[in-house]
Amino acid sequence: MGQTEGRDIPRRAIIYLVALGLAAGLGIGVALASGGTQSILLAALLLTLAGQGLFLVRPLFGDLAAARSALATAASIDPLTGSLNRRAVLDAAGREFDRARRYGGAAVVAVIDIDHLKTINGDHGHAAGDAAIRALSVTVADAIRSTDLFGRFDGGRFVLILPETALEDTRRVLDKLRLRVAETPVAAGGASFPMTVSIGLAAVSGYDADVFGTLGRAEQALLQAGDEGGNRVACAGPAPEPV
Repeated sequence: MGQTEGRDIPRRAIIYLVALGLAAGLGIGVALASGGTQSILLAALLLTLAGQGLFLVRPLFGDLAAARSALATAASIDPLTGSLNRRAVLDAAGREFDRARRYGGAAVVAVIDIDHLKTINGDHGHAAGDAAIRALSVTVADAIRSTDLFGRFDGGRFVLILPETALEDTRRVLDKLRLRVAETPVAAGGASFPMTVSIGLAAVSGYDADVFGTLGRAEQALLQAGDEGGNRVACAGPAPEPV
């Protein structure tokens, strides 16, 4: 069965039920007007068919809702790592930014990037690069809280949002994460190789126009960590006051 035909089943079922219902209503009207036995029997038959049709078709609506839910979930997941994808993590970051600004809570945005991913791909192959990306995702997922939001931004770069967390506390937590990554070789293709990450942090500020302002400062801190040799955590300074 083709996808178009499959999508048309619930639509055809609804049209069928509506037609039966209209026909049954018309039959009842005729029966009441004429009082004829045949009209009453016809109306009863149509009502029975409509009831049976509803009983048979009702599971389709549950299946359709489940399929829509599964599609929505799949649309927010990065297929390589199982973490949130770029769009979903940006949406989550935007919601957390708005919440922190509205209620005055603390929140930190972290950008985590695999050091020298191109070199890993060149020396060990792209499958090894994918293995490194997956390994980092697993390590981060194991280290963060259930309230933290984590997703792959692009390539070997990830974004982590930590609600209700101060910048210095986040730095200590992610420095431990950085050490764990450096101490855990990545296995791929029967071999293993070391991996390190650089991390840039920025606290949500009332002076940031939107979440992209906070994210931009975290990325600037990430560049600073890379310029200093990588395998380190760098914190962005406070957002500048508007002129």
